[in-house]
Amino acid sequence: MCAAALVLAALAGCSGADEPAEGPAAEPGVIRLGTLVPTTGPDSHTGASMLNGAMLAVDEVNAAGGVLGRQVELMVEDDAGDPGAAAQALVRKDIAVSVGGYGSSAVPPIFRSAGVPMIIARAGSAGRPAPGDVFLIAGRAPIVPRLVPELADWSARYTAAIGSPPGPSTVEAYDAVNVALNAIERAGGLDPEAVRRAIAATDSEFLSGPVSFVAVTP
Repeated sequence: MCAAALVLAALAGCSGADEPAEGPAAEPGVIRLGTLVPTTGPDSHTGASMLNGAMLAVDEVNAAGGVLGRQVELMVEDDAGDPGAAAQALVRKDIAVSVGGYGSSAVPPIFRSAGVPMIIARAGSAGRPAPGDVFLIAGRAPIVPRLVPELADWSARYTAAIGSPPGPSTVEAYDAVNVALNAIERAGGLDPEAVRRAIAATDSEFLSGPVSFVAVTP
């Protein structure tokens, strides 16, 4: 069983804590991403699908040698109860980019004030993301891999690694990680403004199809 499933199991055992533990700063040889997903509550099934998709992407990148000679870590917080508090906990864990999640309106201002770019895998509402530092991969309708023949090979690889088929929003979460790491590689490091510019300039093919970002007016 790959690390993705193991991480999810560990979360299930500690999600009841009132105050998320503050992690140490990332090691110099590590790129740390963060994700907010519901690991408890009525949306925990979708949260598991998103988390496992993101972790599979991290595992594959690390197996291929990492990014810029560094290994990648994914820090996870449960946003089922208080997305704002979960975002603050991720910021304290020294993340370079926030990837995945639904994009609660309480979250972007927290990442913005911390200088952390945010890639939203799936919108949780019809509201548009703020311009400049919030990047939306997909709208409200999730990709369902079993309904997309072109994803059959990837779905088989995912199932072999995780032990169950991919679910709603798994593909979007997988892509959010790869978009972030692709941008970090093009930026040549973790400078927040350079990474933000690289994300904004993304124009490449990912698992869900072509990904590019268009500026929006607030």
